[in-house]
Amino acid sequence: MAAKIHNIQNHVKDDKYKKIIIKARLCIQKQLTEMMSAVFTDTDEMFFDSAKNTITEDDRSTIFDVMRVIRIERNTIVKSYIQKITNKLTTKKDADTVESCDELSLVSDDDIEELVAINSISNRSDNLHAEALSHLQARIEHLALKTRFIFNKETLLPKQFCEDFIASISHIEFDSNSKLICIKVFSTHIDNTLRTIYDTINQLLIDAGILPQIKLTPKQSTARQTPTQHDNHYNMAPLERQSAEHPANHQHTTDMHQVINSYIRSSMPANPVTKINEKNFYDRQQILESLSNLQLKFAQTNQPVSFDLITNSLTSNINAGTGGLVTKQVNHIDEKTIEVIELLFKEILNDSTLTNTIRTLILKLQIPTIKVAMLDQEFFNDPDHPTRNFLNTLSYVGIGITDDDDSFFCSIEIIIDTLLNDFEQDSASFQHALDSLNILFDKEFEKCQKKESHTQKNILQQHARKIVLQELQLYAQGKIISKQMQPLVLKLWPTRMYQHYINHGKSSDQWNEAINTLRLIINTLQPPCCHKELQFLIDNQDSLIQTIQDELYDSKQDMDTINLAILNLSESYLDLINSADIAEPEDNSFDKFSLDTFSGTISDIQNMLPGLAAANSHLATDESTATAINDKREQLQHLPKEIKPGLWFELYDGDNKPVRRLKLSVIIMEEAQLIFVNRQGVKIMEKSALDFAAELEQQISKIIADHSVFDAALSSVITALSKSA
Repeated sequence: MAAKIHNIQNHVKDDKYKKIIIKARLCIQKQLTEMMSAVFTDTDEMFFDSAKNTITEDDRSTIFDVMRVIRIERNTIVKSYIQKITNKLTTKKDADTVESCDELSLVSDDDIEELVAINSISNRSDNLHAEALSHLQARIEHLALKTRFIFNKETLLPKQFCEDFIASISHIEFDSNSKLICIKVFSTHIDNTLRTIYDTINQLLIDAGILPQIKLTPKQSTARQTPTQHDNHYNMAPLERQSAEHPANHQHTTDMHQVINSYIRSSMPANPVTKINEKNFYDRQQILESLSNLQLKFAQTNQPVSFDLITNSLTSNINAGTGGLVTKQVNHIDEKTIEVIELLFKEILNDSTLTNTIRTLILKLQIPTIKVAMLDQEFFNDPDHPTRNFLNTLSYVGIGITDDDDSFFCSIEIIIDTLLNDFEQDSASFQHALDSLNILFDKEFEKCQKKESHTQKNILQQHARKIVLQELQLYAQGKIISKQMQPLVLKLWPTRMYQHYINHGKSSDQWNEAINTLRLIINTLQPPCCHKELQFLIDNQDSLIQTIQDELYDSKQDMDTINLAILNLSESYLDLINSADIAEPEDNSFDKFSLDTFSGTISDIQNMLPGLAAANSHLATDESTATAINDKREQLQHLPKEIKPGLWFELYDGDNKPVRRLKLSVIIMEEAQLIFVNRQGVKIMEKSALDFAAELEQQISKIIADHSVFDAALSSVITALSKSA
């Protein structure tokens, strides 16, 4: 009776938790359906805009063809995408993810670009939702102890949603650019959708009493979050344009404005002159006109222009029209405004995040900034003022510019010179300059993004190829591989290994199974030297052939080549079985076979895999390799937590050499290597995690702080003024 009651209680609990899982599944389906509707709407608009801007009729016709196909396939794609996700929410087994169609020896740039896009989107989402996802996975693990109606926690990873989207559009035959447009639009919607999904399911589980004590901590700033270390073999900088503007703290801004006003109006005479035309003081218009005359004169300086120099030059310039007779002075408010701007530009000069090239451009703007501060009372109070935004944006877009001959620098300089020539008394000139700078940066960013993407692809390819080659060397050393079996052993199966490595990493089940299959392929192609080996081949040949065939079909390589390789493998097994001449026990040793019996050598393997780097002569065992990888990952723990791809650094490049200003683009986890690129996205330098950690500790390499240069300078000035009050 007690057992029956216990079973009933368990059934009631299962039913309760099953309802929660159903609600979670319905939430996911609803959010994804809404998202896909928005994705297709935006995609259609983007293609239409692209068609309007296309020059040739053929290109326009091609775009319209793509639009028509997508519209026809829209419902099919949505159903396929939702079904793929839903299927993974019905089982606790690890879900298979979409495989790449890359090949090891001849990898399509389009396919690699697709892989890079997926990793970029998923890495960004991982960082963005790290806390909510971590809590959700913890709750799912806890729920798995209470009910069998639960899906695997890995199915909710951002990468799963990204890969399933790629799979859902894979049947459409369109060019790579069109596919990347679809992926780009998808990337603009997935983050908000995942945020809603994670928050909703977390709340469902909290309401059901599943680990309610876990609370989300308030987020500081999305752009400043420290990424979690993924169980992956590399981490890449997300290739997307970030905003140079930072959220405004309005309370802090109000306080700053009060301090500035208090300082400007402090120490005023008992009867302050507030009227512009007061007879003892220069007219405000006179001062502005005189500043305009000084604007180009002081634009060539590499130092902030001092208060005394500006005021003396002002009076000299104004009095030149009166025969040099000094009868008036600059009024108190204008003097203090000039002084505050001088303090601001001194702080800008001391900002270590600026390169000398950008610093010279910013210093050209001191006089125009004084004029703006005099003309616009909201200048210090408005965090979105065009002048402030222009200075902040200028420092942001120029973070990697170190050379006066840089074409991007020259283009920015033209914008600055145009501003100096055109600006009189209308702050709209700064808005026009800001618009021009943003347009210029968008074009430059797109160009550099393509280059860095290409750099990242090369790094990932080289790393994956190196790992695959090491495994080939390990298992092919001293083995017989007939010429007809070389396409399978040296091309088709390594390509499948490459795909699993790129998609899942070296610690995944998919990779380990691919390695075991490689070992079985090579070993079963050796002449059996005992009855046990012969019987193993007879009993397992069919299942092994079927496994290899299924995997290769999923790899999307050439079907004719695959079918021929499978046929040759089947025939080779039959030949080995029929021609087996089992030797006496004392001869039953694989050591009898050497490379002399192999139709090629290990170097032939390398020659048949273009682009692969020669591996070390020492061949590590699986155990030693695993130990080495773990050691490398431990080395990454020596790095500060804030280190992540996308950050800029001043990097030590050896004694007696100037530091290099470079961006961290890729972290290769298994090698504990950090890859740095320049502003154009070209690989410049590699550093080991341990060396780099030591350089940071010794401060010979430094992180370049991510802040708005004008706002930081203003904050410093406010602090100084507050202390002196």
